[in-house]
Amino acid sequence: MHYDVKNYEMDMNVGRLVAKIHLQFRRCLDAELAKSELELTSSQWIVLMNLGKNTHQTAAELASLLHQDTGAMTRMLDRLQAKGLVKRSRSNTDRRVVHVELSEAGRRLFPQLPKVSATVLNRILADFSAKEVQQLTKLLSRVLESATACAQGPKS
Repeated sequence: MHYDVKNYEMDMNVGRLVAKIHLQFRRCLDAELAKSELELTSSQWIVLMNLGKNTHQTAAELASLLHQDTGAMTRMLDRLQAKGLVKRSRSNTDRRVVHVELSEAGRRLFPQLPKVSATVLNRILADFSAKEVQQLTKLLSRVLESATACAQGPKS
């Protein structure tokens, strides 16, 4: 066991540190996006990145993937559609299902999006060697794998 009642600190455990890193990354991403001409927030950026990588998603799938309620996702998609970056269509077989994809303007914008994240990550990891970044990535991937298995519950 790595943690017990004696050595557990609320703000200095792996889970909390990963959450804090994520929050700071989002803040840095918002700051970088504000300096760009993209006129996006980090929340909009994440939706567009997911749509660009995984075409043919539903609004419900996006909400689940990004851990948002469907109402928040609907409002986000409304804003992105107003900017002309996404388009939505109802399913032919189930009108409750809304398919979402990048519009033509969204597809043209998509190649610029990873550059923003790369800039932020390079700034955050500037004091790390390439080997350290590779090692950190492997370790965090293992943590993610374990966390995913934990979230799925015990196997029957």
